[in-house]
Amino acid sequence: MRVFLIADNYPSSARPWTSVFVHELAYNINTFNADTIIISPESIFNLLKHKQLAPVFELFEGIPVYHPRYISFSSIYLLGGVSTYRFSVKTYVNTVLRHAMRLNQYPDICYGHFLYPSGLAAMELASYFKVPAVVALGESSFENYESNYGPAQIHKDLSKCARIIVVSNAIKKICVNRYNISAEQINVFPNAVDDLLFCSRNQITIRKEFGLPLDRPIVIFVGHFIDRKGPLRLLEAIQCHPEIGAVFLGNGPQVPKGSQVLFCGAVPHKEVGKWLSAADIFVLPTLDEGSCNAVLEALASGLPIISSDRPFNYELLDPSVAILVDPLNIKALEMAILNLLRDPSKRIAMSLVALKYARKYKIKERAGKILNVLNDVLLGYKSRVNYGNK
Repeated sequence: MRVFLIADNYPSSARPWTSVFVHELAYNINTFNADTIIISPESIFNLLKHKQLAPVFELFEGIPVYHPRYISFSSIYLLGGVSTYRFSVKTYVNTVLRHAMRLNQYPDICYGHFLYPSGLAAMELASYFKVPAVVALGESSFENYESNYGPAQIHKDLSKCARIIVVSNAIKKICVNRYNISAEQINVFPNAVDDLLFCSRNQITIRKEFGLPLDRPIVIFVGHFIDRKGPLRLLEAIQCHPEIGAVFLGNGPQVPKGSQVLFCGAVPHKEVGKWLSAADIFVLPTLDEGSCNAVLEALASGLPIISSDRPFNYELLDPSVAILVDPLNIKALEMAILNLLRDPSKRIAMSLVALKYARKYKIKERAGKILNVLNDVLLGYKSRVNYGNK
């Protein structure tokens, strides 16, 4: 099976840390003898933002990845309440179509990651090649979509998909109850991790490797440095406890600084598991998620979790592995951190459960399930086409 996978911000040699979870899925799908081709348009304005652009074409860990250039109009409201978002989506979709037509390769199925712009591009591409489209939804929120397209248009677009893959039952409920999509059209597969990269390691050995203090309690944050994720809320929660060090893995505008910051910045995804093993607790005071990969990676590394007492976490976390607090309540976050750091026996117990818990979320198994769905979709499509030709 040849799959055209459309994804925004697919990792590249220029920025290997972006949207790594999409690449892991594509890589593992290919291990089942699928043939995946990635089309991930690159905005020319990324040259200003990142100082370099991804290669127009490269083999990224053996997978052919195309980054055709396009002009993004971002998502800005102009006078009269007109948003530029739909213009950005339109140029993105047109770029995908033009580039795919030049490849002289034909997909059996088109797969879009997230609804806009990549999902819509996959639908348009599937229509052109007369093949089925599948869209994967893992968005933390649909508010931006609704403000630009409205529920009726979202229903219309989702209805074009042969199947919808979602990362949580919460997103499935949104599709069914708000966008009037049949439950039978939707498969729920939570995100998953590579258990070879994310596993329990000797903490002392890893701290020595990275030059981290051996006897200092360390908390770790993994995610974008933005308010929704909450890196600065974590830093504020520990500021009255100078003995606590913190590691922040990621990038973005809210850069944590100060004497308690032991490391701050982006690292290759293959090293994230090691950094997790160097810490005592994983902390993510996030405001919204779909199915958080960073949480699953921390669980697979055997870390106790402190995160948000909000519905998006309830499918992944329970009290045996996590303490959930109001992510905006700095005092509650502080007390949760202190309580865990002062109770090593509880941390050990949570760590053991976390390792067992994480066995349910292996990327190889998730890729196999998704490939089975794609095969079912393709078989059903071919049966309908053959029937229609009789």
